Amino acid sequence: MHLGYPTRQRSCALVNTPSPCVNKAIHHIQDLEVKIENYFQQCDHTLEKKRIPRRALTLKQETELVLSEVTELIKRLEAECKEAEEALKLEKQRKKKLAMKIDCMSIWRLRHFPIAVQKEHDMCIQDISELQWHFDCANRQLQQVKTQILKIEAANGEIQEDIDFMKKYSPLLEEKLNLEGDSMKDVLLTHGKESKLYYDVHRELLRLQQILKQVTEEVEKQRESMSDTIKYAEIVLNQYQ
Repeated sequence: MHLGYPTRQRSCALVNTPSPCVNKAIHHIQDLEVKIENYFQQCDHTLEKKRIPRRALTLKQETELVLSEVTELIKRLEAECKEAEEALKLEKQRKKKLAMKIDCMSIWRLRHFPIAVQKEHDMCIQDISELQWHFDCANRQLQQVKTQILKIEAANGEIQEDIDFMKKYSPLLEEKLNLEGDSMKDVLLTHGKESKLYYDVHRELLRLQQILKQVTEEVEKQRESMSDTIKYAEIVLNQYQ
């Protein structure tokens, strides 16, 4: 007796539409069980007539056991297919929700990221303007310091000439020196003040130059960061255009 079982290639259809195929397979197996039952009844009747030992009973039991296992296996495969379909459905829903979330985040970034870049750009421009103002102030102070240095040097030269002249003609000008002692003190006092002012201004100039250098380096870093941010924003915008 030959039993025709479905091949693996045909059973692949269970993955797409499991219930109709499974019901059809179970129906065929039930028909086969009926035919086998009829066959064994005929065999029993024949064996009784010919008085042959009943060895077909064992074969019948084995056949029924095999058909029962096949039926159970098909039902179990159907349940597994349904579980797989439910899991696939859930995964598709999760994928759809995730895609929607990614789209929302992308839209939010496209709306707000250029605003943040523009804000950063405006802040950098403001910082650069402030630095330019400090730079101009430092240059003006430098020019003032140079002018004061020239005046101090000229005053020192005149004072030195007066001192040399007084040393040379001290016998004749001793009385004049006594009379102009107060003027000389004023000149020396002015010289001291000018010298102190020179050193104070020079020290302030060095401090401003150091601050200007630090601020310039910081602005350069911010400019590079802003440039990288703008390039990245352009790449993102190009991807969604």
